[in-house]
Amino acid sequence: MSSLQPKIPLDDAADIRYLRANLTKAVRDKLATHLPKDNATDHEDALRSRVEELVGEFVARTFGMAKSSVTINGMDASDDKTLDPDTGADHFEPYDPSLHTRVQKLQEQLEVETLKVTQLRRDAPRRAAEAQRAALSALEAETEVNGDDEVAMEEDVTLEALAREEDVKHDYEEAMQTLKELKKSIPMTTAKLERAKDVIAYLEKKKAQA
Repeated sequence: MSSLQPKIPLDDAADIRYLRANLTKAVRDKLATHLPKDNATDHEDALRSRVEELVGEFVARTFGMAKSSVTINGMDASDDKTLDPDTGADHFEPYDPSLHTRVQKLQEQLEVETLKVTQLRRDAPRRAAEAQRAALSALEAETEVNGDDEVAMEEDVTLEALAREEDVKHDYEEAMQTLKELKKSIPMTTAKLERAKDVIAYLEKKKAQA
């Protein structure tokens, strides 16, 4: 049996550049905390410079190894120069730790909206039929009204029935639109989260083996 591990599939090279940018920022922040620059003097801090050099080499080595274990849109990423430092012009937002919570909330909202649509599909015909029956009953109750009064009553009841039908239609269309938007956003957010998890897990494994 082959011991080769499957490569991590990514849809966009920006995923790797995003992780590299955030790792670089994190190590620079740590360096600034533990070995801050002395702005009061122009002398170079040899220790700090050496540590900064070693950290830079670690980041470069880590992502250099990662490239050989990643595919982007089905293509091997080993020779992709856009993944090298200083070649990517993208600017990335800081990692959002609440992404998983957001996905859960979207899924919960999707379930709520699905229930609403199911309820509307079941109730809409009944509500429309009830509105129509109410209109017909009102018309029959006023059959003895003559002349203009009868015509006016018929028009009022008809308008009321139409208004009820419009309300039912509006509620249904609104719920369907919300459901459509949720179904579109959840897969995108979930896919991004899963890609990030895969890459982070792989990098942590490589770091442990180094």
